[in-house]
Amino acid sequence: MNGIMSENWELKQEDIYFLFQSKDNNYLCLSYAVRNNYPMHLMRSLFVRDMNMIEGDIKKYKWCPVFADESRDNFKLFLHFGGILCQDIIDRGESLDTYCPNWKNQLEQIYLDLRTERIYKTTMNPKYFFIDKNKVLKMFGFFRAYTYGEQPVSTDLIMPTFSKEELHLIRGQGMIDFKIFEELTFKNSKWPDDALMEICNKHSTDAEQTHNPRI
Repeated sequence: MNGIMSENWELKQEDIYFLFQSKDNNYLCLSYAVRNNYPMHLMRSLFVRDMNMIEGDIKKYKWCPVFADESRDNFKLFLHFGGILCQDIIDRGESLDTYCPNWKNQLEQIYLDLRTERIYKTTMNPKYFFIDKNKVLKMFGFFRAYTYGEQPVSTDLIMPTFSKEELHLIRGQGMIDFKIFEELTFKNSKWPDDALMEICNKHSTDAEQTHNPRI
């Protein structure tokens, strides 16, 4: 699978990584390729975090993507796909309901499962989700997911991953409380019907009670 630049792959998104989709629709590739504006140590760190998250405690959940392969030397993650990217559906002006009638319920369960696992994930807008052939909502892009126990997080580790829209959400310098940052990014998550923010508001009391790390 390492011939990612061949005619068998299509570039779908350019983020901190390049997202490729295989022409046969069976695989996604997250390529944390080293670029001039991103140092190698940063890309290696993000690649390893993404890989370790997927292979960690969350792999038991049906919304967790499944590894197809990986190339540690080239910082590439290959995931089983066989579905459609949520952002593609939205960009075409179509309804997510057509592809996954209960996507809101599934999104809510993902939110609750992340709380159970004591994980904050700020990459939660539609571009980090897909619907598989079984109408299961799955997410990827765990390069900016941190456990409660890792709080606060140094801005040196993640500042280059912020979009221009997110930079204005940062207050102060040095360290970031991901509980606060996650809530701010949810407000700008761009889900239809503001679904994620409604879920967050619905469960805000429970989230507050479970925020403090275990001692």
